[in-house]
Amino acid sequence: MVSLIAEKYLSSDYSVLTVDYPGHCFSSDEIKFDIEDFTDILVDLLNFLKEDNLYLIGYSLGGMVALSLCKSEKIKIDKLILLHSAASFSYSLFKKIFYRFLGFSLRLSFKFTVSTVAMRVLRDKYFTKELLTLAREVETHNKPESVVEYFENIIFKDYTGILKDIEIPVLIIASKLDPLATVRACKATQKNIKNSKIIILDDVGHLSVVTRPDIISKIVYDFAYSD
Repeated sequence: MVSLIAEKYLSSDYSVLTVDYPGHCFSSDEIKFDIEDFTDILVDLLNFLKEDNLYLIGYSLGGMVALSLCKSEKIKIDKLILLHSAASFSYSLFKKIFYRFLGFSLRLSFKFTVSTVAMRVLRDKYFTKELLTLAREVETHNKPESVVEYFENIIFKDYTGILKDIEIPVLIIASKLDPLATVRACKATQKNIKNSKIIILDDVGHLSVVTRPDIISKIVYDFAYSD
């Protein structure tokens, strides 16, 4: 989904690279998956491209991959943006139970859970019927077994312990309407990163990259050009 803001709003001024998770869209179907595995794939790709002045945007669960990349110290990152993401998604007993239920529901009926339950929970007032149709179409390209595997391997990770070692500028973009990367989780993440700030949006949800890409792109631009 980040490719939507990359292509229309960011690519005119930046060289932008968006990467699918294994098992997503046109990526190969890898059932076994862990954050560290995907981090190694990203390291190999970025080393091959030899890119400098790297601004890393981690959206949703991708934010944990971004934090893992920071932890590895194998790639020099200039700035980091955590978009609807946090160091820990399952920070309470209620959240752990919620995500266990969601994982069970995905295994039981992937298409129904994603297209009916998840999309309706995550949508905001800008999420039109046309966007809902498009989102459901995009989800058909994902491999259910792979998505469930990476979901369960990522959602219970906790990267809070590494936050104090991050020294690069970090921006966290959160939303009051986001039930996944909650304001509480994002504030806790920001509190533990020395050179960081947080922006909390009022009327967009977890899918802001498709409902209000103009707003998200403006925030990204401002942070990229800031000292």
